[in-house]
Amino acid sequence: MTHWTVGTAGHIDHGKTALIKALTGRDTDRLEEEKKRGITIDLGFTYFDLPGGDRVGIIDVPGHERFIGNMLAGVSGIDLVLLVIAADEGVMPQTAEHVEILEQLGVTRGLIVLSKCDLVDRQLRDLVTEDVRQRLNGSCFANAPMAYVSAVTGEGIPDLAILMERLLRQGPLFRNVSTFPRLFIDRIFQKKGLGTIAAGTLLSGEIAREDRLFLYPQMLPCRIRGVQVHGQEMEKASAGQRTAVNLPDIVCSQIRRGTVIAREGALRNARLLDVRIHMCRHTKRRLLNRTRLHLYIGAAKLLCRAVLMDTEELAAGESGYAQLILEEDLAVLKGDRFILRFYSPLETFGGGEILDPNPVKKHRYRPKDLEEFRREEAADFPQEILMYIQKQPHGFIVKQELAAVFGADESSIAYAAAVLEKEEHLVSLQGKTKTFLYERERYEEQISRTEAYLSRFHKERPYRWGIGKAQLRTGCDPWMTQEFCDAFCQTASDQGRLQTGAQLVRLKNYQVPCDGTYQKVTDILFENLTAGGMDFVRLRDMDFGGIAEQTVLDICADELLKGKLYKLTQDCYTLAELYEDACAKISALLRQNGKITVTELRDLFGTNRRSIRILLEDLDSRGITRKDGKESERVSAL
Repeated sequence: MTHWTVGTAGHIDHGKTALIKALTGRDTDRLEEEKKRGITIDLGFTYFDLPGGDRVGIIDVPGHERFIGNMLAGVSGIDLVLLVIAADEGVMPQTAEHVEILEQLGVTRGLIVLSKCDLVDRQLRDLVTEDVRQRLNGSCFANAPMAYVSAVTGEGIPDLAILMERLLRQGPLFRNVSTFPRLFIDRIFQKKGLGTIAAGTLLSGEIAREDRLFLYPQMLPCRIRGVQVHGQEMEKASAGQRTAVNLPDIVCSQIRRGTVIAREGALRNARLLDVRIHMCRHTKRRLLNRTRLHLYIGAAKLLCRAVLMDTEELAAGESGYAQLILEEDLAVLKGDRFILRFYSPLETFGGGEILDPNPVKKHRYRPKDLEEFRREEAADFPQEILMYIQKQPHGFIVKQELAAVFGADESSIAYAAAVLEKEEHLVSLQGKTKTFLYERERYEEQISRTEAYLSRFHKERPYRWGIGKAQLRTGCDPWMTQEFCDAFCQTASDQGRLQTGAQLVRLKNYQVPCDGTYQKVTDILFENLTAGGMDFVRLRDMDFGGIAEQTVLDICADELLKGKLYKLTQDCYTLAELYEDACAKISALLRQNGKITVTELRDLFGTNRRSIRILLEDLDSRGITRKDGKESERVSAL
């Protein structure tokens, strides 16, 4: 069964609620004031099954101009709009306003319903039909099919259901279920025994029972205890479905209409938006720079101020770039549509779409900033990602975070990143747990800084194979995390730009000079270690003829990397072959006796207790032996 969401639009008292009752058998006016006054004030919801078995959720929106805000909360995420026009009145002010609102929100699929046909004869109905077609010419309803109904007599209701089904199946709207869920809450209520219930149309992704999600902009974690779709208990709801969720850990006062349910980290709150504003064709007022406005987006309503970037004012039918300065936090995505109304008197004058949901402040008329607006608007998905990365402080982002930033599935992110790498706009750095996407230009700058830093290091420490990655990170670019530094060095090494070894890195062509100083240190070192044997000789007890201690340590470290030495302590080395032979003899003794002592090893190797203790402490640290009882006894730790 396919689930659809249909919304109504139209002037007050043109029969929207009566039409829905005729289709579904249910009254969507739920408030006492609504029943008393005979008009819909707030959103109403119900559903019915089409002849083919698909289920349609219907949102009944208010038509009165005082309740346009409530109407706007209900039109996000709908598949089809029923524009209801009374046959005895024709197109009225709220009809025209609703049509312009729907156009601003990007609604493309509509059906004109001429209601109250029992009140007019055929001749008048034909005249009204012709007038409606003329008045809606050039709008999104210009070529929409028209149905003739009477909620009182039932005339045309079955045919309307068939026509709705045909339109809905002409080509379903794209619903991305593979990305994260995003549910704009437009209705909140308390239910005894369950707690808070929040409902809205699920715009993307899926929501399942026991999901752990997040409320924006309140930044509150929430648990989904139950899920309903069109009044039926479900294990999960999918994009496009009218969805109600039970939030047992949230009280009604913590959330409001317009709150968004999404995955934690999927959205970011904003107080500034880059947008393009489109003025309605028939508005009589002009929008001036820095005008205070009502912003409607999703199911949210808040105040903002519009800073026009490339003009002083906008008139009917015009459009322009702007930054909206918000008076409250808001969590939205690029491409979301919105409606704008003047602060006072309330009047819908336009709308638009978000170009950047988390921009930096821009300057009016500045060419660089206007060019960025144009790039934001014209960018395809890979370019959007590149622009976002370019705005980051250090020119990179974790690839896994992009799905949350752009509301896209992982396959789309992977494809876009591959395109950008192929075009040499990005370099991919693979870390242990994260993939970093680095802008190519910033990556090249980082390579240059690293080469310069390594060049200075090699001059200061010529006998050192390379610098430790941790030291490189803190000395060259302290903002780096260790994982990013490791990934950067490995990528540069794979490209032949740097050399890496163990936890060290150096210039690609650098070699430790085997000069006179190097030869003198190694001669003295190996002479002492060979003569000492298992009587380990400390570096401090060797005479290197005035050669600096750091130089000696660096040469020892280089010989260690070559595999000729083994480091027992900071000041004590031995020959690698001698150490391996000692380990083999100790292992054999442990297999034979199960236990060894300091005295036994002293006698075995003909050395002193100090050297044996150094050796055993090294074996303990490597997990080969461990203490057992007395300080001087060891057993196998393997």
